[in-house]
Amino acid sequence: MDASRQAAHTLDISESTTAGIVESERLARRYFELFAQHAFEKLREIVHPDVVLELQAVQPGHVVRGRDEFIRFVEQEFDRHLWEAVAHVFAPLDENRVIVEGRVRWFDDENVLRDDPRVWALEFSDGLLLLSVPAKNTIEAGSILSARHRAVP
Repeated sequence: MDASRQAAHTLDISESTTAGIVESERLARRYFELFAQHAFEKLREIVHPDVVLELQAVQPGHVVRGRDEFIRFVEQEFDRHLWEAVAHVFAPLDENRVIVEGRVRWFDDENVLRDDPRVWALEFSDGLLLLSVPAKNTIEAGSILSARHRAVP
């Protein structure tokens, strides 16, 4: 194929990255962006009043429920552990559910820097984060989201 024909069929990067983005991926990207900026008041605006956040790195096994508890938790943990969550890969299942692969970095209680790979199962409702559950891998994350999808009438 000659260069002129190939150029006619090649999308500009900005066109290809924004044109085909699924809503759940757009929402997840926004969530991680605000998280990275420590923009707590803006996070409040994109978190569902009934949000559920299951923890694995900091306070493993603890479940944060509700918007106010969520904001209180992230404010305290950022100050205490210098916590950072970074997303690299977004795999939307539909407009409301997405699997995210990335890393979590934080200082533990012994002041040791931890840096672990992480997979999250995220679900949104009405454009707001409703659920964030860590998973061992993308298959488990998909199972978590599929089970919740089947359970909702």
